[in-house]
Amino acid sequence: ALAYGTKFKPGGRLLATLKMWRRAGVLYISHIVITMVVIALFCAAALFAHRPEMLTMINIEPLMKNTPQVLIGIVTLGHQLGYNNILPVYAALLLAAPAFVLFVSYRPVPALIVSGLLWLVAGIWQIAPPNYPEPGLWFLNPLSWQFLFN
Repeated sequence: ALAYGTKFKPGGRLLATLKMWRRAGVLYISHIVITMVVIALFCAAALFAHRPEMLTMINIEPLMKNTPQVLIGIVTLGHQLGYNNILPVYAALLLAAPAFVLFVSYRPVPALIVSGLLWLVAGIWQIAPPNYPEPGLWFLNPLSWQFLFN
């Protein structure tokens, strides 16, 4: 929010919003590309180094067992590889940032309170985007991380 907050003034809000959303799109595409490269590297290690156990690491095993559903999960961000899950959180936060920056610009204290309550509620009741097709929730929860981001 700090990176775009100064640009988020009357007359510049639309452009700032579009920049945030474009950046979220770039992060999404980067995440998909990085995910595919990591999968390819682990597959290469499994094949060429004769290390089949590589296909059981960092949440790749579900892809090997349930490819069509996991591919849908990868594209919809419901299936994320271990150590490859920061970009989806950042992209989700950038998608929501225009609304929060607008809120902060008019009511900074209530915005901080709402952000803190969202962090607290998400943590206590484990509210987060769902995984797909595997059960569970995102490891890095954007509803919790928004408190630090904003």
